[in-house]
Amino acid sequence: MRVFRHYADVKGVGPTVTAIGNFDGVHYGHQHLLDRAQTRAVSMGAQAAVLTFHPHPADIVGRAKPVMPLYSLVDRCQFLNGYGIDTILAQTFDLKFAALTPRLFVETVLVGALNVSAVVIGYNFAFGAKRAGRLPELKQLGDEFGFAVEVIASVTDAPDSEISSTRIRKAVLEGRLADACSCLGRPHASTGLVVQGEQRGREIGFPTLNVSPETQTLPPVGVYAGWLDTGHHCYPAVANLGHTPTFGEARPRRLEVHALDVELPASYGQRVRFYFSTRLRAEQKFESKDGLIKQISRDCQAARLALAGEPKPRTFGL
Repeated sequence: MRVFRHYADVKGVGPTVTAIGNFDGVHYGHQHLLDRAQTRAVSMGAQAAVLTFHPHPADIVGRAKPVMPLYSLVDRCQFLNGYGIDTILAQTFDLKFAALTPRLFVETVLVGALNVSAVVIGYNFAFGAKRAGRLPELKQLGDEFGFAVEVIASVTDAPDSEISSTRIRKAVLEGRLADACSCLGRPHASTGLVVQGEQRGREIGFPTLNVSPETQTLPPVGVYAGWLDTGHHCYPAVANLGHTPTFGEARPRRLEVHALDVELPASYGQRVRFYFSTRLRAEQKFESKDGLIKQISRDCQAARLALAGEPKPRTFGL
């Protein structure tokens, strides 16, 4: 996978069929764009590429309140690569880039850097300073510079129910994991580094990996059945997302993951990913260690039952 952070740094690319968008989540709608870009690239003898932006353009020139991303940029690129894209321009979006006119955007980024033979865009795509460039202008510039433009309609899973990052974000924050999964085509996940904890899980017979989540969009605190991807294997697991109130003063939110029926090494500094499948219960404070141990045993059994008939999620690079 080749990832460029600025169009001026792109070398040795093209000709390409480039899908353009924010791709936060790389959900079913995004996957449709990626499929079309790849199909068209094969037919044209070109490379399939993606142009995306980081940070979110709305954070620079739009809303006062920052957009909470579903995934980190690293995760986004890994998901894009997993869906068949190996050339990604994750353009750093700043005020200088935002000031490019539609013509300059096409001339310097699409033609000059990505050497496009065709672009694949969503139905609501706009480009250039103040989003002044729209589809008619893009098609006109395509005719001038010699590239085709393909527009993809919105993707819905029910009448008037568009699949979007906004919908997925709301579903995750409200704990509606099944809706998020149906839009993403996989369970929502949190990726992060394994950090050293207090070793309490190991002391009571349930060793955990303490994960510092990179992912900002997380479901409500609680105990979850899910899948732990270590990069080498994907294990059924149970996880506590919360503040561990049983052991004194509540701590900042963290993710503690126990792989079921296998003991994993601590692996500090390793990047792992946890897929949230089913919420088992709310986080609670226990009056004794024995009470906590009994409940964790029940949680593990509940997680085994919840995951028994569920296929492992598709995994991606870490």
